[in-house]
Amino acid sequence: MNVVVNFRLNFILLVFLILCFKSYAATCPTPPVTQTGVSINETNNAENWIEFYIPAGVTVDFDGWTLDQNSSGNNSANGPFSICSGSSCQFSGGSSGIFVIYGNVPSGVTYGLTNTGYALHNTIQEILMTDGDGKLVHYLNYKNNINNTGSFEYLSCIDDYPDLVTEIDFNGNQKGHCTEVDGLKQEGNNDYDNWTSCEGSTPGTSNDLGPTDILLSNDTIIEYQAYANANIGELSAVDIEINDAHTFEIFWEDANTDGGSCALDFQDNSFFQIPSGSNDLQIVSGQYLTLEPRDYSICVKATDLDNNTYRKNFTITVTPEPENSNFFDLTNNIILNTLAIADASIGSFYPADLGTGLSLNYVIFNEDDNTHAGLCPGDISDNQYFYIDNGELKVQSWVSSSLGARDYNICVKATDENGISYRELFTISVTELATSCTFIVTAPDFIAASGQQEITVQAVESDDNTQACTSSYSGTETVTIDFSYVTPDLNNVSVNESLLYSATSDGATTPITSGDGLSVSLDFSASDATASFYIGYEDVGKLSLSVSDANTVGTVEFIVYPLRLAISLTDSDGQALGGLGNFTHIAGQPFDFNLYAINAKEAITQNYRGGEPQLASIMAVPTIAAGANAVELNYDGTNTVTSADSISWQGVSLSFDETGYTFSGASYNNVGVFELFARDFNYFGYTIAMNKPVSTGRFIPAYFSISDLTANSTDDLSTTPVELSLQNTSGSFSYVGQDIDFSSTPTFQFQARTYTNQLATNYVFDMNTFAFDEQGYVNNSTTSDIGDSVLVLPTQVMMVTDATAFDGFVEFVLNNTFSYTKGVDPSAPISMQLDLDFAASDLQDGDGVGYDSNGINSDDAVFEGYQIDISGVEVRYGRVAIDNAFGPNDVNLRLNVTTEYYDGTRFIQNTDDSTTDFSSFLADIYNEDDTTNTDFTLRVDSSDGNSFTNGSILVTDGLFVDALGQDISLRLQLNNVPNHLLFDWSEDGSLEQPSATILFGRFKGNDRIIYKRER
Repeated sequence: MNVVVNFRLNFILLVFLILCFKSYAATCPTPPVTQTGVSINETNNAENWIEFYIPAGVTVDFDGWTLDQNSSGNNSANGPFSICSGSSCQFSGGSSGIFVIYGNVPSGVTYGLTNTGYALHNTIQEILMTDGDGKLVHYLNYKNNINNTGSFEYLSCIDDYPDLVTEIDFNGNQKGHCTEVDGLKQEGNNDYDNWTSCEGSTPGTSNDLGPTDILLSNDTIIEYQAYANANIGELSAVDIEINDAHTFEIFWEDANTDGGSCALDFQDNSFFQIPSGSNDLQIVSGQYLTLEPRDYSICVKATDLDNNTYRKNFTITVTPEPENSNFFDLTNNIILNTLAIADASIGSFYPADLGTGLSLNYVIFNEDDNTHAGLCPGDISDNQYFYIDNGELKVQSWVSSSLGARDYNICVKATDENGISYRELFTISVTELATSCTFIVTAPDFIAASGQQEITVQAVESDDNTQACTSSYSGTETVTIDFSYVTPDLNNVSVNESLLYSATSDGATTPITSGDGLSVSLDFSASDATASFYIGYEDVGKLSLSVSDANTVGTVEFIVYPLRLAISLTDSDGQALGGLGNFTHIAGQPFDFNLYAINAKEAITQNYRGGEPQLASIMAVPTIAAGANAVELNYDGTNTVTSADSISWQGVSLSFDETGYTFSGASYNNVGVFELFARDFNYFGYTIAMNKPVSTGRFIPAYFSISDLTANSTDDLSTTPVELSLQNTSGSFSYVGQDIDFSSTPTFQFQARTYTNQLATNYVFDMNTFAFDEQGYVNNSTTSDIGDSVLVLPTQVMMVTDATAFDGFVEFVLNNTFSYTKGVDPSAPISMQLDLDFAASDLQDGDGVGYDSNGINSDDAVFEGYQIDISGVEVRYGRVAIDNAFGPNDVNLRLNVTTEYYDGTRFIQNTDDSTTDFSSFLADIYNEDDTTNTDFTLRVDSSDGNSFTNGSILVTDGLFVDALGQDISLRLQLNNVPNHLLFDWSEDGSLEQPSATILFGRFKGNDRIIYKRER
């Protein structure tokens, strides 16, 4: 730092007053509320680093902060500031210009920033710290009382926010003086007495003031747990330095140089230890099995990495053992005198709850050694009658007959793997057998395979079942456990399922076969002479359980019932109905129906025979409420269950075996979607149900049949072929090119059939899935064409006339006509005979079910079309012919027009034609010498009728060209002659309207023009 010159105090005050009344160059920034209390502390000038103080409870975010130095150099440093601690800050000392900022937060985290080129001076200087929003965090101003006339831009901060200001005024030449590191904030820095010489230490190393407290996770332990090396709790230190480490020790001295304090009495320290490298407070090694129950006062010292220490007293409380607690115990202490013979086993020792986790060695203890925990008060001379073999208490080998019936007191010592021992007194009761006892056995009903069930056996006096037979049954007794089948009996069970015995609810099981029995030991030491064991059973039925010994027997009946019923519906391939990829089935087609019971392990119970089984079938689609017909589930031959909209239980008579009830010929006799339920309403008083219904999937028709209703017949076309007749269009014949209609409208009935050829009445015809709008024909006839005139088969429109829901059929009619495309080559008349097929694809519904001409019977449906035979129409190749006309020029000319047909050799007048209408005939007439002159008209006279008669027009009617009063040759061509009466007059391969020549005054006798191909 620069050399500082001493100033007089009055001069300092004068300068201060001048500064207070001067005009400030800059306004102090607005302070943020959350950063109040953060202050700058200069700690070292030679190595150019400072720190700032952060009070407890303040959260600091340095992002965007700025330190602005208004002195020589006028440097500034912008955040966010980096974070480092101690030697990790890479401080290099000297005048290298490294600028570091530190702040201590309550958690011990240190924040810092490094910026090169930053210098500090103990002359005129102010440092302004602002946050990311430009608001004031802290203002540091320090000067000496000689050079105090410099420019201070932010002196307004002193007046505006005095709590955020550190202002330092030197008393003279204070070269090399800095604030104390870490411990001060702005209030302390304002006092020059807190400044010391600059030591140039590494930034951050002075942050550690040592641990300030010691914590113990637990300070209480029960007497029986307070044995050698037992953990009491874990020690930890409170220290603001991050990443600091601490060691702990039992402390025996009173050193005032250490932080904290301890009482002067350290005698209880000897009972405890802190192992090297551990933070665990333990009972000292070599201590007897347990400490005496009381409070123990100890002193613990914590030392950090910088050898800073802290001491603290702790009180460790050892609480007494719970009343009636045992460190170890004996499985049985009662034995009949007849069984208490040499080497007879009485029971086994084991660590009780007070010694859980210990491995103990047991011996008969004959000394009174107070160095061991626990007591054996009183006379222990009975020790001589017993010994311990590998933890098992036995009668001494030298006992010649048996022990007398009385109580024996013995002392047993248990020693753990660390050599720590404990003593306990046990009373062994040797009892006499009562003369007359019996067993009362109780057993619960339970679900098959639901785990082990408790069975109780009480020994009671035979003549008074309310009195426990404790005189005979007061310890461990050997009994035989067996069972038998009640329903079904042993001759009718499918499997002789074993009963599973276990001594405890979760112990290993031993199978018992009915009739064989199992010998086990039961503990009757309870005050009411009651023992217990556990059984499991994975099948079902009514069973009888017996418990017996040489003197008595007890039995009980109980029910083991299924968890639930289940139904399996499978097709002939073994695939589940309604399952994935197998949702659609044929109505009436047989399937396998299997009803069975399962246990809690989801296994079939082979001994289930059914109590009062019931079935219910719900018709989900369509519903009876919507008008659908009731559908029956056929099972077991002629037995049926009627489907309903909701569950309606029906009792059924079923025969069960080891697989349950199975019938291979079950079926639904109609279409729809069904759900099937089953329950056993009374299985030994229990109702056994299914957890959810079985969905059968969707049943559809097997095929469709067609009946011809035209002749009022409902016979299927598979037995009565369709024979239809056509109606002649022009009386007794039809021309080539005319539409030919049926003599009566063909009406059919399309019927949905089941697998057994029954009407599927619940099938609803959806016209969107059938190709009813347009039905294509395939013509199998070989003689239907006339020359080059080809028969055109229409796309028949099948108009639905009756599609009533839930009757299983739909009625429709064919309402299109037939026709020939007229060619140019005439041909002799034919009698039209048609052999037509409907395409199968037009007769399939959305499931691909179609017409089957033979019925399905027992085979899969064959989708095919159906055939119609059509006959009864004579078709003739016809034309309209017109003769040339001539006459005087003052006489109206009548045209001779006839209808003709080709008889195989020539055209002849069609005397059968009395229907062709000529009233609409028109004509183009023009002058052959002057074709531009078309001022001529054709007059049609139809006063006596519009139609040809016998192929010609009556003489009173006809087509006329009125006289023109001049000689002229006209050309006339008819128009509007129907297409079926056109002809290739010019032999150019196209059909033409007929034409003729009209001569007024130009003729020779009866001569007229003859045209090509005119016959």
